[in-house]
Amino acid sequence: MLAVADALVEAGAEVELAGGGAGTQFVALNGYDEFEPTTVDYIDTYQGGSLRSVLSESVPATAERVTDYVEWLRGLDPDALVTDDMFAAIAATRTDIPLYVLKHDLPALYRDRIERTGAAFHTEFQRSAAREFFYPAVWPPAEDEPAVTEPEPVVTEPHTENEDEREDEGESENENSESADVTRIPPVALEGDETASPDEESAPDVVVVPSHYSELGRVADNLARQGYDVIDVGSDEWDPVASLLPYLRAADVVVCSGYSTVMDAAVAGTPCVVHPATDEQEAVANRLEDADVTGFAVAETPIDVLDAVASPPDAPSFENGATDVAAAVIDDLWDGTMASPGKDGAVGSSGANDTGSPTDSDATLADRGVAGGVALGAATRATALRTRRYAGVGKEYASTGGVLAYRYARWAGRTAVRYATVAAVTLADWTRRTARWTRTTAHRCRRYATAITALSTATLVVTGVGLRGTGNRIARGTVTATSTLRSVASTGLEQAATGCERLADGLQRVAAGCRAGADALGSPGNRLAGLGRRLRETARSSE
Repeated sequence: MLAVADALVEAGAEVELAGGGAGTQFVALNGYDEFEPTTVDYIDTYQGGSLRSVLSESVPATAERVTDYVEWLRGLDPDALVTDDMFAAIAATRTDIPLYVLKHDLPALYRDRIERTGAAFHTEFQRSAAREFFYPAVWPPAEDEPAVTEPEPVVTEPHTENEDEREDEGESENENSESADVTRIPPVALEGDETASPDEESAPDVVVVPSHYSELGRVADNLARQGYDVIDVGSDEWDPVASLLPYLRAADVVVCSGYSTVMDAAVAGTPCVVHPATDEQEAVANRLEDADVTGFAVAETPIDVLDAVASPPDAPSFENGATDVAAAVIDDLWDGTMASPGKDGAVGSSGANDTGSPTDSDATLADRGVAGGVALGAATRATALRTRRYAGVGKEYASTGGVLAYRYARWAGRTAVRYATVAAVTLADWTRRTARWTRTTAHRCRRYATAITALSTATLVVTGVGLRGTGNRIARGTVTATSTLRSVASTGLEQAATGCERLADGLQRVAAGCRAGADALGSPGNRLAGLGRRLRETARSSE
């Protein structure tokens, strides 16, 4: 609404602001003072609490907020009220202040029946109470939207008598119509001071803008790790500025969740990646995606955000609808009831009168009654939001559980296959090693057997050769003995006989020695040595 306030000021109107909440600091940064009524937040009290919290906290706070608005409007006595606050709209009906509503979340935006019912309650009430209902949209008209009219050309001339006929026609049309038609306007954005724009060197690659109900710090960190120069509006390092539009215009891509930043990016002409966090944001994302709006991409997960930023959509091109709202309000007030600017520099004049106004006590009771009805509608919508949120969470958990089960099953299967493969390879390796060891052992056994056989054969051959040599020596000894006998034959027969006897004894001893040597000697050398000793003993005995 700050954008509309600036546009009204530029058109010459005096503006007072009210509302409070998360936008209070931006009101001060733009040089305005703001009236802050009682705070009401059905989403927090219901989604963070229970229906009992809604009935005990939000419903009474609703009545107090409406009452605060009523008292503020009666004390201020403005010419008109331009708002996007449901409770301020209720207060306008209680004070007969001309009402102009700015609202983007029409029932057609929602697919869920309960949410659509809640949005229809708010929309129809405000359409019935407002003189004009402005619908800022970046998507093209849809068949399921209510009657939509395009804004008329801006008229800034004062009211003249020649316009009486047109006024009467307009009044008759309003009398015959229960609700104001929806006036489609371009997206609304706060222009701000262009001198606050960052220079080319400090211009960011990506501006990340979370909403009140979303947190995009993880997305900003992921983008920074990818090498982008990122401004994270939700971080502690960011100091709030009067308007984000100069920064969005300087950036290459905008990443956001809420529709306010969607409209800012549209007016800035910067490609926008929408990462929804709440049901309303998902509804906006669905409408952008269904209509295939140029300049916008929807990313369901942080990974999808990285992909969309790496390949952003074409730049959008939209005018700023804030000037259309300001021009339409001032033109309607000029056409309706005034011929000159109202008192205290305000635009138009109040439609209230002292005689027809209810007393304060009656108004308070009526306000609380109306507030109770609104609270019931708001509670219904909060219930729808929470129900859909729980359904979404349940679906997400079910989907996550299915994915995890599939991943674990696939991991278990792969692990089993891996272990089975390792076991098979190990078994095959041990089998090959065992076969190799068996072959090696058999080969060694064969070599040992061959060596033992060869050694035994060599031992037998050597033993046979030794025995043959011994026999030859015995034969030579016999021949020598025979020659000796012949030589000593001349010495006498006795000596010959004696010699023969001794020779026979010696031969017997030689034979016995040969047999004993063959049995006792471990090697041919020892046997030969024993045989030589015996032969020498025999020779000595012969002498």
